[in-house]
Amino acid sequence: MLVELNKLFGTGRGLMLVEHEAEGEPSLVLMHFVSEFVKQGANVVFISLNQSEEMIRTSCGKLAIRLDPKLFHFISWRAVLELGNSGDLEERILNAINPALKSVILVDNALAFRSISSDPVEVIVFCQKLRRRLLKESLVVLASPDPSIFSGFENIASAYFRLKLVNKGTGQNVTGVLEVKHHPTPFDAILQQHVYHYLLGERSFKLFLPGATHFLIVVHLAIMGLQSPVMASGNNQVPDKFFGTFKLEKSENFDEFLSAKGVNWFLRKMIQMSSITKIFQKSTEQQGRYNAINLSRKANTEYKNWALNEPFEALGLDSTKHKITFGLQDDGSTLTEHHVRLEQGGEETYYYTRENDYLILRMEHAGITCRRWFKTQENK
Repeated sequence: MLVELNKLFGTGRGLMLVEHEAEGEPSLVLMHFVSEFVKQGANVVFISLNQSEEMIRTSCGKLAIRLDPKLFHFISWRAVLELGNSGDLEERILNAINPALKSVILVDNALAFRSISSDPVEVIVFCQKLRRRLLKESLVVLASPDPSIFSGFENIASAYFRLKLVNKGTGQNVTGVLEVKHHPTPFDAILQQHVYHYLLGERSFKLFLPGATHFLIVVHLAIMGLQSPVMASGNNQVPDKFFGTFKLEKSENFDEFLSAKGVNWFLRKMIQMSSITKIFQKSTEQQGRYNAINLSRKANTEYKNWALNEPFEALGLDSTKHKITFGLQDDGSTLTEHHVRLEQGGEETYYYTRENDYLILRMEHAGITCRRWFKTQENK
């Protein structure tokens, strides 16, 4: 999938570590290895704290990754908790896979192991023990938003990836930087380092060398998550009080709201753990127009150069086409965002107000009213 990574270490083997920021996510690297091992008819085991099996399968479908139902195995963290310890998890994996084939084992959040063990190095020990019981061509990939969990183990990894956002992932030309350190061969003690830039769009990921004038790789990504909405009103300018960067701090009735929408218990817990940042800003390209940006661990969306009361079409976080309208209500004290799902039907409206240092988002469904407080972030 990512040709530049294949040039560095082929399909990959051993133990690879993926560090990313809390506002970011590791899907670029994880989905690359899913794709490469699927192509070779290998076992693929995905252990996820962050996503459901349906989300993973949808992502693979949009990336044209054809999962073999006999070789792909998804293990939710709820299932891991029911097993109770890493030893039982290891046995479940080994019992599921075809032992005659090489395997890739992917863990999308190493921090989850803290829920089954107080030992801070348990997850590394688990990965190393598991790897020794697989065919030597196999690979274990471990991701974490907390680099301290990898401290002291960087040099035992066959590759170490670091994903860093640029301008919190809101840059027009560069979303972030991908650093790759790896041992060219198992016998090389010195690590080689490579640096790439990437641009994340709503349905594409572009990887290129710093200073390059053309993109080297384009990978379609599945953008999953919840959607934010809105309605229009007569004013034609967004009040200045709505501009800024706001990070989620607390919620009220959010679990009840998700339950009313039919979201299952496990996915509700995963959603509630996600960090979300909202950005509203004036467009630098067109006067009287605005940008709205959502940043989360799952995905980012960016709606650029919209005007109040003017509907436009764009992809929602569910990767389907929406008709979106921003507007004002209550004499400008409420900013609204209205979404009509063009492919699946249905619509939603979200309402934003300001109170002291907070942007407050209100959502309603089936008689349940939910509020989420986003605290103003200082520009650095």
